[in-house]
Amino acid sequence: MTTQIINNGIPEGFGSRLKLERKRLKLSQEQFALIGGVQRVAQIQYENENTSPTIRYLNLIGNAGVDLMFLLHGIYTDPEPLPRIRMQAIENKTFELIDAYAETTSTGKMSADMFRMLFNLIRNILIEVDSGKLPVQTDILSIIKGQSG
Repeated sequence: MTTQIINNGIPEGFGSRLKLERKRLKLSQEQFALIGGVQRVAQIQYENENTSPTIRYLNLIGNAGVDLMFLLHGIYTDPEPLPRIRMQAIENKTFELIDAYAETTSTGKMSADMFRMLFNLIRNILIEVDSGKLPVQTDILSIIKGQSG
């Protein structure tokens, strides 16, 4: 899976997917901007793909119900409830991948916002792999490095 990056490091189609997610949640640009901790003008810029949002913004909107996998890669995740033991295995693998990613950064650390955003994104990718919607050989670290690099 590859994601084409356009101007300002924004994945192609990001703005339209952001708008779709905002409308799915039945929020105005002003309401959505407030959730993301930005002004309405910033929300407009994100939806028009004129500027890139911050990790903090992505984390906040992810916590509000935005599907980050869909937003960043155009793959809609609608996770079905998994048995607890499978979900625990997925979450354990998520933490392992986050640790592996952190080791590739210059400091070996990351902010809490970055950690939460990566947790949600990686967990959703692993759920998609588990459900057969993505190939088992999906290179998750390459996906997240492409988004944060």
